[in-house]
Amino acid sequence: MAAYFSDRLNNTMPNPTPSFSNILLISKLVKVLQKIEKKQPLQHRDRGILNRGKDLISKIIEGARVVESEDFENALFPIEEGITTYGYALRTMKTLNLYEEAQESILFFKGLSDQLEEVESTGMPTTKVGLLKEFFLALGNSFRSEIHQREYQAPKTFEAPFLM
Repeated sequence: MAAYFSDRLNNTMPNPTPSFSNILLISKLVKVLQKIEKKQPLQHRDRGILNRGKDLISKIIEGARVVESEDFENALFPIEEGITTYGYALRTMKTLNLYEEAQESILFFKGLSDQLEEVESTGMPTTKVGLLKEFFLALGNSFRSEIHQREYQAPKTFEAPFLM
């Protein structure tokens, strides 16, 4: 316990990565997509989650633009976060064998964003809701595996609290 507060005061604790917040968003997004598949009506909150899903795809697209040497001076998100998220998305595409289907990854991700936009505006399932759900499930697994890997690779120390 003492080490925890000492680390907090000295700012030596690792910063949380965007992976954790992405996992939470993706879990909510998959639930909304399942709701859409069942043709259940969307609530205002559900539409907000779909909109945040589009923001996540925008991060991926910006990361792709940086990696593929396109213009990125007007990036909406921090470049490092976009590149990292893009890396997870590429791994997801390979896991789902979508990499060869999508000749250009930016177009593929723009297509996902368009599908989310359509679902958000209509509340009706599109032909690709299954693909969206599958992609986000795999992307969430990719983020989770990174967190698990980091957790198991981090050195473990335990200090018993000092009692007087």
